[in-house]
Formats: sequence, C-alpha cells, structure tokens
Amino acid sequence: MDLDTCIGGHVHRLGTKEDIDISREWLGRLGAVDVFTRENALTVALSQIVDAPRDI
Repeated sequence: MDLDTCIGGHVHRLGTKEDIDISREWLGRLGAVDVFTRENALTVALSQIVDAPRDI
C-alpha cells in the first residue's frame, strides 16, 4: 500500500504505514480475529468518543 498517513483509529496521532504493516502481521497470529474484529472495533470507537480529551 502506497501511503504516507493513515487516519483511522488513532486518537492522539496519525497512523503510519508501519502501523498498517503491524496490523496485517497480527491477522495471521490472532485466533478468531475474523469473529471478534467488528465487536472490538465498535468498542474502541465508542471508547474514543467517551474517553477522548475534550481539547482536541
């Protein structure tokens, strides 16, 4: 993937190509990642809304 910046899931910083590469490595190691990814992503998104600093 050819990119410089990824905006997705980071509260206090922009993502990098390295972040995406690391995420892809995890997919091959995590059991049942296909089952729980959607639920975990929703939980993280809601947590960011509730827990995010009010000054950003």
